[in-house]
Amino acid sequence: MWKLWACVLLAFVASTSGAANGRVVDSELVSKALEGNLLGVDPRRRIKVYLPAGYERGSRRYPVIYYIHNSNWSAERLFGENQLQDYIERAVARGQLGEVILVAGDFTTPTGWNFFGNDVVAGRWIDHIASELVPHVDANFRTLAAAASRGIAGDFFGGFAALKVPMLHPDLFGAAYALHPVGTGTGLFPGMWRPNWQIVHEARGWEDLRRDTYAPIFVAMAQAYLPNAARPPFYCDFMVEPVDGRLEPHTANIIALTSRFLLDSVLREHPEGLKRLRALKLDWGRYDETQSHVYSNQALTRKLEEYGIRHFAEEYSGNAWNQLWVPFGRVEADLLPFFAQYLEGAAPARSQDLRPRS
Repeated sequence: MWKLWACVLLAFVASTSGAANGRVVDSELVSKALEGNLLGVDPRRRIKVYLPAGYERGSRRYPVIYYIHNSNWSAERLFGENQLQDYIERAVARGQLGEVILVAGDFTTPTGWNFFGNDVVAGRWIDHIASELVPHVDANFRTLAAAASRGIAGDFFGGFAALKVPMLHPDLFGAAYALHPVGTGTGLFPGMWRPNWQIVHEARGWEDLRRDTYAPIFVAMAQAYLPNAARPPFYCDFMVEPVDGRLEPHTANIIALTSRFLLDSVLREHPEGLKRLRALKLDWGRYDETQSHVYSNQALTRKLEEYGIRHFAEEYSGNAWNQLWVPFGRVEADLLPFFAQYLEGAAPARSQDLRPRS
């Protein structure tokens, strides 16, 4: 058996080692949408752009996949630790993907958290993606500058953005894939139960919040969806507020935050955006330790069906992370072939799957 595996591995290496490699280049964008934010987000965004092997040799234009990285991550780490270039080029070598440009935008923040709101406190991130990042790439690279040839994808909070942006900008992208998205619905338990609100209200700076696991997360969420420029140091209101010396749920704030943030609420207001996509897919790991994420994604796919929005939805055996950034994992074996099928211009010239099989 080991001899058979050795032969398969040698055949795979031989098939990919001869393939020409693309390259990753840096591009910089100074964002007007992020100027004036109150959290110290740098308007200077450092973008990574993967250019396929044939890019330097001609004048051809290419379809583009925009990848939205998760919070506490970066474009640099996508191509470093996550080996995204290797996954792309193996898929091309196997004939599962044509030559594409892949853009990894810069969604980092000083706190590490990005909930992709659209306000002056935490930054107008949706405007940044739709009105700045996409035009910047079209102006500086040889892209097929049409929705049918643009895809958007991301994981976790990036998956949230990959669903939200097409809802709000229905003519910008042709296909979307959300890997284990979060923020898709209310979940199994009220969110306000998670943080230690005493720590939140006593905090005088971001470091004070780190005494509690959930406090930084829920403050960052409030900065994006309950902004209040007149309320330092965090410039937001909260789901739980002091009332007569006690901390009590603030119903109006809870309704405002959930209606602005959760994707099932955004979908209710903007159902046509996802309908216009050529293709839509979301997936999630069954064993995420936060089972509310699983529950919410199950509920979202039912809501999409109720609204008549055609899509693919898959619950797989795994947690939130362990099936994504591994060789032949969800990114390489599912996401990239999805875009090859549904993005105009991204189909491979041939189809040969050299994935080792038992």
